Amino acid sequence: LGGTYHAYYSSPSRRCRATLRALGFATFMEVERFGRLPKWFYRFQGGLVSRDGTHLVPFLEGYLADPEARQRLLRHGASVLDQVKKVAHKLPPGGRALVLTHLLTIELTAMMARGDENPAAIGAEIRPIEGVAVEFDANDRVTAVRELRLPDSVLAVLEDDPPGELPIPAS
Repeated sequence: LGGTYHAYYSSPSRRCRATLRALGFATFMEVERFGRLPKWFYRFQGGLVSRDGTHLVPFLEGYLADPEARQRLLRHGASVLDQVKKVAHKLPPGGRALVLTHLLTIELTAMMARGDENPAAIGAEIRPIEGVAVEFDANDRVTAVRELRLPDSVLAVLEDDPPGELPIPAS
């Protein structure tokens, strides 16, 4: 996360707020638009198997294969990107903000920021505790989109010993 931030924003979800607090950010604003995907999204749960039925496809790619879900998801990504731009307008020149939200929302926003509706444009799906940095110029044009990835070795340690789980004391 390195560096100084001038503002902190969170999805209204308990998990996002708890993560910000755990990282030491006690003061932040909740923004509904940074919340979970809308309820309509969850009816598209069946799209994760390849069209030929031989293998699973990446999570986001599976949902984007459904034309109705694709249209709605891309609108969601554009809407979140617009909210990120509003946040950027409130920052001092050269200022930075940290926005904590959910998987898929991050990826869709990155796709819209890049102007590329192909999920492969961001490399691979964003994994838990990874993110994306989006930079804008004074005219609201995106100047950079960078994936913020953790090394696989760090994720492996976290999967073996998830944060928040305390070891059972020996009796």
